[in-house]
Amino acid sequence: MIRHRTRHRYSAPLLLVCAALVQSCGSSGDGGTTTPTPAISIALSPTSASVAQGGTTTVTATVTATGGFTGTPTATVTGAPTGVTILPTGVQTSGATTTITVAVQVAATVPTGTYNLTVTGSGAGISSVTATFVLTVTAAPASTYALSLTPTSLPITQGANGTVTVNLTRTNFASAVTLAAEGLPSGVTAAFNASPTTANSSTLTLTATAGATVGTSNVTIRGTATGATDQTATLALTVSAAASGSYTLSATPAAVSVPQGTNVTSTINITRTGGFAGSVALAVTGAPTGVTATLNPASTTGNTSTLTIAASATATTGAATLTITGTATGVANQTTTVTATVTTTGGGSGNVTLDYSACTGSLAAEKPIWVAFQDGTGAWTRVTGTNDVYKFNVTSGKGGYAVTTRSGTTTSTDVSLFTQAELTSAPIVFCTDEGTRSVTGTVAGLGQTDAAFVSMGDGTATVTAATPSFTLSNMLSGPQDLVAYRTSLLAGPSASDRAVIMRDLNTASGGSVGTIDFGGSAAITPVSGTITVTGGLAGDSYTQSMSYLTGANCTTGTLYFASGGTSATLTAFGIPAASQRATDFHELLVATGNATATRSVFASFHTFGSQTIALGAALPTPTMTSLAGSYKRLQAALTLPSDYQTALSLSYNQGGKDASVSASFGYLGSANATIAFPDFSAVAGFDPTWLPASGATVATAVSAVGSNVAITSPSFSFCSEGLRFKAATVSGAN
Repeated sequence: MIRHRTRHRYSAPLLLVCAALVQSCGSSGDGGTTTPTPAISIALSPTSASVAQGGTTTVTATVTATGGFTGTPTATVTGAPTGVTILPTGVQTSGATTTITVAVQVAATVPTGTYNLTVTGSGAGISSVTATFVLTVTAAPASTYALSLTPTSLPITQGANGTVTVNLTRTNFASAVTLAAEGLPSGVTAAFNASPTTANSSTLTLTATAGATVGTSNVTIRGTATGATDQTATLALTVSAAASGSYTLSATPAAVSVPQGTNVTSTINITRTGGFAGSVALAVTGAPTGVTATLNPASTTGNTSTLTIAASATATTGAATLTITGTATGVANQTTTVTATVTTTGGGSGNVTLDYSACTGSLAAEKPIWVAFQDGTGAWTRVTGTNDVYKFNVTSGKGGYAVTTRSGTTTSTDVSLFTQAELTSAPIVFCTDEGTRSVTGTVAGLGQTDAAFVSMGDGTATVTAATPSFTLSNMLSGPQDLVAYRTSLLAGPSASDRAVIMRDLNTASGGSVGTIDFGGSAAITPVSGTITVTGGLAGDSYTQSMSYLTGANCTTGTLYFASGGTSATLTAFGIPAASQRATDFHELLVATGNATATRSVFASFHTFGSQTIALGAALPTPTMTSLAGSYKRLQAALTLPSDYQTALSLSYNQGGKDASVSASFGYLGSANATIAFPDFSAVAGFDPTWLPASGATVATAVSAVGSNVAITSPSFSFCSEGLRFKAATVSGAN
């Protein structure tokens, strides 16, 4: 099937690139008799800051050019005492204004007091200007640490074990802390991983023997370290008696029929015997392609759970046996089966299928409020669906479909044009790359200026030392690889970065993946390489980002984002070969451009190493035409360079009303391409107010893409060795 991996998969990175690279040029005067004197002014934000010894602050110098000055201003800082380091972290220019960001790093040895730092702005051919930044250095907080537990209470059963995370919150304290558990009930032992520890957490495992004392005890976790007072935290430990008796499972009904695009339920009965009252965890296996089976609740001390069996519009028809397995402490696993027979259903008829049945939960806004199709160059016709599945016939050599969606107050109408072969090669299925699972975790081993990107099953989170806990939401089901990467917010990616990869995790929704420790033995030191970018233009600025793709679903894990300045030679970082699986791939994005034109290249490769990335040609400025209609209709015409002969798109928006039309190169048929937003005025159910008014001025973007593999193929995957995916965008207003 044609899998829509992420909506606007290719334009989103480009928008981020555009936002990071926006530049504009000042305009010259009108030739009057007075020649203004080039000059600059400087302003600081903030103008003062208080920083503890060993701390850091950030100052932004805004330099404004006047009198026609077009040079590049610089900023220097003087007056800093010994131990105060000034580190520029970024320069951005917008029109006549240049913002220069610097980090002020105060060593622990700098005496307390107030210091006046002079920031000087200068440039070629102009007088320098100054501003004063008042730096107050305060005493560093006292060295200490504190203990806390996650969770603060723990139930375990005789003969079983459980784990608790011991969190160490350090304040200017890096020494090793020795941990011990006091007040353990008889028959319970404690083991720490690790103790002593210089990390920010340790895992405590409590194990109860078969004869351990039953009841609740307050266990004291004590930390001892040289130069610090002992610290304690209390854990409420409850030891329960081992389960007695047993249970069996059955299903009512034990056989169900599920029409495509619908769902049915069956009750899973838990029959308890011999006084068994323990919690039973339930899992279901054996669902065929296109069928999902879920249990609610998935763990219960009750007597029933509801099994919901949902078949997509394209689910494999026929009978399948679903096996429900029950797991409980102290008793043997139990099973029962449900026979699910998938049958065909409606949803219209035809050789093209649009399937939105997976758009549930947080993706419900992806479901259309209006759908139409076109066969060849004929009239557009509305199509209605059944169970969020839409079918229609394209008998000509090409055709297309239009979909309107609404999210909050924003309405989007998207038109997609393809050849008949592209439309009919497989069902077009939406929302399959996002799940419903949510898991939590914590990160250790982060410095104060570090950030960590954590990804698993298409769920992502950004973590800092100030907020080390995270939640990954909307994750795919089944075993997934967790990819985490630590980098510096100030210095960017470097050899000091660290990665952690945890393979084949199948953490239940609501569960925890534990602590990801970038200072632990599982941390991976990345390898580096040189990326040489060719085809850039004078004055271009370059950015790069690196992702890591793993698993059967080729899910994306973020490694880092970085700005490389104006040099076309970039240093990139990746995962060493010894830590890779054969199915792992790096995905490098390199981008360059300005406020009105950007170019980018996606490159996929397994083994990391230095390489040359060739940008595509500059995209010609399209000829834009406003077409007649009851709403804003635009047309773009241009000749596509050979680098971008895969697809072309035109998009524009205004005030929460978005329009886009895209076409494959097979549909266009020629490099001399014209693409226009259709007239839907006569199509049933269409509302012209979904789109900008005919006389409105809108922001426009014309984008073209090219690839050395067939991205419209059902088998397309970014996990493809040697993939080069080139894109270019020209922006404007019409």
